[in-house]
Amino acid sequence: MGTDRPRRHTRIVAKPGALKKLRLEQGYRQDDFARRVGISRPQLSMIENGNSGVSEDTAIRIAERLRVDFGAVFDVQAPYKADERAEQEAGDPFDANHERPLFAEV
Repeated sequence: MGTDRPRRHTRIVAKPGALKKLRLEQGYRQDDFARRVGISRPQLSMIENGNSGVSEDTAIRIAERLRVDFGAVFDVQAPYKADERAEQEAGDPFDANHERPLFAEV
């Protein structure tokens, strides 16, 4: 049976600088480490730079390969409803000072 409830999502992101620092300390080049954890080099770069979230499975593989606790490398951001994210990205359409729409309907 289907459900009309909005799905809740969590976002797993690398802590700034942590993944790259640990990878380099252990002597891994980016392409070699990416291959060992089953992702592409560009994907690893995006994860390291905070430009991409990561799946739970991939995050676990990364932490295991580095032999560190998950929390040493990754932060888990609070769950949100998918429809709330669209609202957050769109911003508030009302001017806080005048409480009138900033965008005119065409």
